[in-house]
Amino acid sequence: MRKLVAIIIVLQFGGVLAQDPTPDLLERFLVRPDLIMRHQRALQLTEEQREYMIGEVQRAQSDFTSLRWNLQGTVEKLATLMREPETNDDELLAQLDQVLDLERKIKRAQLILAVRIKRKLTKEQIVRLERLPRRQQNRRDQNRRRSQPRTDRLP
Repeated sequence: MRKLVAIIIVLQFGGVLAQDPTPDLLERFLVRPDLIMRHQRALQLTEEQREYMIGEVQRAQSDFTSLRWNLQGTVEKLATLMREPETNDDELLAQLDQVLDLERKIKRAQLILAVRIKRKLTKEQIVRLERLPRRQQNRRDQNRRRSQPRTDRLP
């Protein structure tokens, strides 16, 4: 019984600790390049802004591709080590550190790209961009409500 309680406690705390508030904060204060690309007319991007953003995204995409390939290979090696019945702890942890380092580099590159792109937008463009997802989210919510059967009516 004690083991069961201990497992439940670990799972409960694991779920709490696994919830990372960072993505929500980043999404709130940074802009996604794909949103700018999709709404470039509504944002009234200048040609200079457009060319700058294309260049930044292309440079970042090259870095992302290399980092993702490296990450995949490193994750595969970690998985192989974890499958072995008797794995050396130091070797396993060293491999995990490599995975985490590559993930950190990817997140850092994403952050830098988002900051550089946001710097090129005017305050008015940022306000327009912030309003776009809310308006789209409201439309999705309305469509969901319309498509769900009404439960307040009796047959």
